[in-house]
Amino acid sequence: MPHLSSGPSEPSITRLSLSVEQPAAILARVRAHASDLTDTLLDDLDAHVTRVVEQYEQDGPAALAPDLVSQRQLIQPLLQAWHRAHHRDRLFRAAARMSGQLSYMAINLGHFDSARAYGLEAFSLADHVNDDELRAWVRGTQSLTEYYAASYGQALELARDGRCYAGGGQQAVRLAVNGEARALGKLGERSAVDRAIGEAYDLLDAFPRQAGMTPCISFGLYSEARTAANAATARLALAQPVEALAYAGRALEVVDASPSMWSRALVRLDMAAAVTSTSRPDLEHAAALMREAMTAANTHRIESIRQRTISTAQDLSAWSAEPVVSELPDEFTHWLANGSPNHDTT
Repeated sequence: MPHLSSGPSEPSITRLSLSVEQPAAILARVRAHASDLTDTLLDDLDAHVTRVVEQYEQDGPAALAPDLVSQRQLIQPLLQAWHRAHHRDRLFRAAARMSGQLSYMAINLGHFDSARAYGLEAFSLADHVNDDELRAWVRGTQSLTEYYAASYGQALELARDGRCYAGGGQQAVRLAVNGEARALGKLGERSAVDRAIGEAYDLLDAFPRQAGMTPCISFGLYSEARTAANAATARLALAQPVEALAYAGRALEVVDASPSMWSRALVRLDMAAAVTSTSRPDLEHAAALMREAMTAANTHRIESIRQRTISTAQDLSAWSAEPVVSELPDEFTHWLANGSPNHDTT
């Protein structure tokens, strides 16, 4: 009869102990994988992102960024834990949107390196869940970073890459007019600007129109008023003041009925630059528009307004001897130098 062993030999036990983990290590990993990630928490994260969109132009990045940074940091450990597929994808999308919003805020605060880093993070997170619409939105924000950093070729490249993800979707409108058209205007590409603006409006026609002035940081479709305001900026860069005024005029009434102080200021700054550069400059109108813009943006001096105010002031400096604008340089200097830390200055 064959001999029956009563148990494994000592060498076998030794080999086993070297090839598996101790129970404490396994249980520690289980605890690390466990989380309180629920639909309720994910709903709350999504609601926080929505609140930022809704409050952004009223409160500004300086007020909203600290809490958003805290929220983004708090969910980072959850990204590294194990979750069900549905929860995981929602979590990554929420994190991507938060990082994208922080990128947008960093642009408005003039912190371009931080904006770039947040943009890379947001795109990576959107890429992780293969979300083309979100990737397209992030590319639009990365393009905006480079536009205000005066890297217009890079801004154009990012916008065009974004359109590869957007296809004919909602984000394609923003990418065409805010990304491509404005960068092309700075590069002096007249016919390409015509094409980009035309494409933006053709794309817009495929969707139900959005009323009013949609929030600048929205993840949705641009309204016609916001599209027109961006087209005006692109035309102005090409020294086409008549066309710029036509587009700005289409946006002005909607802008003035909206809560967006930034848009009120930016449209007026573009109009001031346009009426200054016509064949018969209307200096009195330009001066009035500049003062209205400074008043509108007095507590929200984001980077775009700061840059455009300086640019328009430089345009008007050629007529500094004219009584109607002679006091403006001092007003500009005082306005730019006297933003408090609670304002969105850099």
